[in-house]
Amino acid sequence: MKIKAEQKLIRISPQKMRRIVNSIKHLPPHQALVQLEFISNRSASSIAKVIKQALANASHNFNLTTTTMIFDSIQVNEGPTFKRWRAVSRGRAHSIAKRTSHLIVTLNSPSVSTKPLKQSTPTLSKSTPPPVSTSKPLQPTSTTTTQPSKPFTSVPQSVIKSPKKPQATKSK
Repeated sequence: MKIKAEQKLIRISPQKMRRIVNSIKHLPPHQALVQLEFISNRSASSIAKVIKQALANASHNFNLTTTTMIFDSIQVNEGPTFKRWRAVSRGRAHSIAKRTSHLIVTLNSPSVSTKPLKQSTPTLSKSTPPPVSTSKPLQPTSTTTTQPSKPFTSVPQSVIKSPKKPQATKSK
């Protein structure tokens, strides 16, 4: 059975979060939580919160023991980027991208097996013929034809003028 927990709009870059996730994704969740306590990175606490949330979902919603859980997947997706700017010299501005992340933790319980439901497909007996459609085939509603537009022609180089840089003159 798969148990899912997610946290969106975490104000940490996805690249920084993926570094920590890659170091713990092969561990069981309880060992990953112990490992995250000793990682001195701001994203470690956010990842630990989501793992604890997934374990709580498993025990509270599905009455599963959390000691047998394993990670099915841990995904760090990119969220929206907040765009800011910083004033620099000569009245200009440099852009600053404040990135956000979406973290999705999926746990799997190996002790509980879920079998997919068998989908019943309708079978036709050999004695009955297949149903025949009595409706007419679809015809186009409009009989007007459109003319293909002219292909884009390139502009000759003689028309395009390259901007000339002003020559700096030396003043005495």
